[in-house]
Amino acid sequence: MFKADIDNLGLIFSSGLGSRVSFSRVAQLSETLNQFFTHTYYEFVENHNFYKDKIYTIFSGGDDLCLLGAWDAVIEFASEFHKKFEEFMNKNPSITMSAGIVLVNNKLPIKIIARETEVSLEKSKNAPNKNSITVFDTTVSWSELDNQIEKAKELKNYLDSEKVSLGSVYKMISFAEREKNKDYLYLSNSTYMIARNIKDENAKKLFLDLRDNIRESRIAISYALYTQRSKNES
Repeated sequence: MFKADIDNLGLIFSSGLGSRVSFSRVAQLSETLNQFFTHTYYEFVENHNFYKDKIYTIFSGGDDLCLLGAWDAVIEFASEFHKKFEEFMNKNPSITMSAGIVLVNNKLPIKIIARETEVSLEKSKNAPNKNSITVFDTTVSWSELDNQIEKAKELKNYLDSEKVSLGSVYKMISFAEREKNKDYLYLSNSTYMIARNIKDENAKKLFLDLRDNIRESRIAISYALYTQRSKNES
C-alpha cells in the first residue's frame, strides 16, 4: 500500500499566500491540488500500461492518495508520481509531498494495512524537512529513492547473472540491522565479507557503496531480495 499527502497544507494556506490570502485564492489552490490528485492521477495511471493493471485506487482527491498494488509497481509508481507532482507544481519548493509504503501479506485486512501505511507516512512527515518517503522502514528523500531503485536494479542484475550470491545480499541486510543497533563492527565485518565473497570488480564497487550508505541502502538491498522471492514464487 502507498499513501501520500501534501506537507504543511495548513501553513501553505495561512502563510504561503501571505498578504494575498483570500477565500478565492485558497479555493483556487484547493482546486489545483484536487485536480492533481483526481484527474492528473487517473490519467497517469490509465495511460500507463505497467500501472493500470497492477494498481487499485483506495481513494484519491483533495490533497492525498491511497492505493494498493503489486509491490514493484507501487514503488516505481511512487517515484514517477512524485516527479509528476513536481512538474504539475512547477517545482515550487513550498509545496511538497510525503509518502509511506508498506509491503504486506495480501491476506491481511485492509484496515490493518492502512494503519501500518499511516505509520510509515508519519515517519516521513517527522523527517527534518518532510518531503520524504518511507519504504522498507527506511525514510529517505525522493531523490534518494530514485538512487536506491537504480542500485536495486543493478544488484538484481548481479543476482540474476549469479555474479553475487543471495547469501551475500542477505549479509548486507544483517549489516544494516547492526548499524541500526549501533554495532559498528559491521564496518570491518562487511569489508571482509565483500573482499572474500564478491569477485566481480563492478559488483564489488556496488557492495562497497551500499556498505558506505548502509542505512539508506536497506531499500536497494530489500528491493533486490524481493525480486528473487517473487521469481521463486512464480
